[in-house]
Amino acid sequence: MKILRFIQDGNLAVARIINLQLRPLILLLFSEPNPAVIKTAFAIHGFIHDELRLPMNPRHPIKNHN
Repeated sequence: MKILRFIQDGNLAVARIINLQLRPLILLLFSEPNPAVIKTAFAIHGFIHDELRLPMNPRHPIKNHN
């Protein structure tokens, strides 16, 4: 990952910028206590089929996380 490479090289300013850009996505992906959001994101990109087994529940509609 690029951010790890920048940290290892001591380029913390660039790593911080990347972190700030990724923060909204990270907050969204971990907004629910189950992996349904992450599985939905993978399904949208075609990595997996969009299906959940119990006890997972479908994700809630996207909320504003400001």
